[in-house]
Order: sequence, then C-alpha cells, then structure tokens
Amino acid sequence: MPLVFAVLMLVAVFYFVKTRKIIEYDDIKQVLYVADPNGQPETEIPVENISNILCSTLNLGGRSYIIIYKDSQYQTQKVRLFPIPFSNDINTIITDTKLKNPGVVIRRWSFGINELFD
Repeated sequence: MPLVFAVLMLVAVFYFVKTRKIIEYDDIKQVLYVADPNGQPETEIPVENISNILCSTLNLGGRSYIIIYKDSQYQTQKVRLFPIPFSNDINTIITDTKLKNPGVVIRRWSFGINELFD
C-alpha cells in the first residue's frame, strides 16, 4: 500500500510540473511573460494591468500567488505564480505594480478558505 501511494504521489508531482505555466518577469519593461509548459509564449501582462496579487496556500507545497489582471480585451483573467524559494522576485513584482497601479490589491496572507471567494 505505501508503494502504491508513493507512485501515485510521484505521478501527481510529475503531472503538476509538466503542466504548469512558465512565468517570467522583466523588471526593465515591467511585464510578466506567461508561456505554456513547452515554453511557447501565450500572454504578456504589463504590471499596470494587474488588479490583485493574492497569496495562496492551496497548492502542492510552498506558497503561490494568484495574479488577477485585465487582458488585451479587458477581460479579467487569473494566473498562478510559483515564486522560486528564497527569491525576492515577488517583492519586485509587487513594488513595480504598486508604482504603476497604486490601486492594486495586495494580500500577503491566506488561511485557505478565503481563496474560495476570490
């Protein structure tokens, strides 16, 4: 039984890693670039289009952030950002977003259930 559980967990982690979108931040242009798991570009998100940066604890280990933004058709979209552990990148994104969009909502905490209402 423990072996079956271990194999299922390994498959779940592999699936998670292979299907996760790639997000990179250009701090010069102040743009988030979202690519599919194969590295093909999908979306460019200027920080001034970001309306919310919300801490999330509902994921596979660690902390992530849900970024809510308006796309080029002014539709509200969401993307989940998984910061690199011990990296300061999320703080750079938050600071740049606050400068370009002072009305941005930042939530650096989460107790889990509040995410169901975002």
